[in-house]
Amino acid sequence: MTRNIADSKRHIYKADLIGRIEGCTNPESAELLADGETIVFGNCTILLGIESYRAGRGITYAQGEAFISRARLAGRGDVPLLERRFIDGLTGTHGIDILPVATAKLTKGTAFITEAAGPQTVRGSGRILPKSAYQSNLAVFDPNAGILLGALPLGVGSAIAAKFSDLEQPNGLAFGANGDLYVSDMAPAAEVPGWDSVSPSAIYRIPHGAIDDLMAGKEGAADAVQRLLTPGKTNGLTRSWRDGSILSVSCSPNDPVAGGVYRYSLADFGSGQQPAPLIAGLGIIDGVGETRRGTFIASTPPTSEVHLFPADGRHLILKLADGSDPVARPADINICYPAALGGEPALLIPDIAPGAEAGASSVCVVDISGL
Repeated sequence: MTRNIADSKRHIYKADLIGRIEGCTNPESAELLADGETIVFGNCTILLGIESYRAGRGITYAQGEAFISRARLAGRGDVPLLERRFIDGLTGTHGIDILPVATAKLTKGTAFITEAAGPQTVRGSGRILPKSAYQSNLAVFDPNAGILLGALPLGVGSAIAAKFSDLEQPNGLAFGANGDLYVSDMAPAAEVPGWDSVSPSAIYRIPHGAIDDLMAGKEGAADAVQRLLTPGKTNGLTRSWRDGSILSVSCSPNDPVAGGVYRYSLADFGSGQQPAPLIAGLGIIDGVGETRRGTFIASTPPTSEVHLFPADGRHLILKLADGSDPVARPADINICYPAALGGEPALLIPDIAPGAEAGASSVCVVDISGL
């Protein structure tokens, strides 16, 4: 049953701030490693002001200026940034997740991050690059050594593009408990100058057994990949901490459910049919998560809000102890269980902050024990 919260009564939930990772540049998504302390996240480097695209208001990604950072959640009040440019020279990094089941070529704990999202620009050029100038992919890296291990192609010329269409703005990324890989293609918000087409908003399911072959470019590697079209534009993806299901959200002003949270099953990908939302009416949503106790959490960047939906039916808005919002533009949030909290959850809240100067953003780490 869908819960429409457009008219629901909201209450404030005040949470303790564990710390802030400062010096970030448009961080979209952050992930805690299995050691319970190390946080890795991408800085996607957003530029505005290209007049031919949405009168200068359209988001573009600075080619070659994205990077991955590493921090440490050592305890309350202690979240230092260890390496700002742990991996450098990327473009448009968004969703990140950690491989839970080894493949023949990749060890458990390998990190994947969506990379080379479009539209792209070269800083100072004042124009958008053609799609032929780059290829979206999943960058694969060792999150401990900071070494790129390869890429899983998603763009023009890839096996997935040949079967379906190229992914133009890969955004959310999540692994199922069995190692299946899910990627959402948000698709640009409007017609892009110089592009001859815009791919549909969709979620792709890549079976665990196909990951190595897709990275190697083997013939037939995409045969088992499935696509589910998503009206309303899909955004963040995650695996539920409660039951291991895959969750996603919609984020378009023209969304037929005005902002929905969805739970997906294998049967949904088999049928190709979008299920009914669990929650509707939230507006433009970016990130989503579900704790072990069944609390749904969703972020809405335009309103600066992080919404909490505990299993008892309440609708809460997360604030810090002083009553302020954790960040101005909460992006793809991630629930984690750090060692410092002894089994209780924390929330990683990146501030995407389009238009902000380089290094002016942060990732906020908040204690949500009990949720």
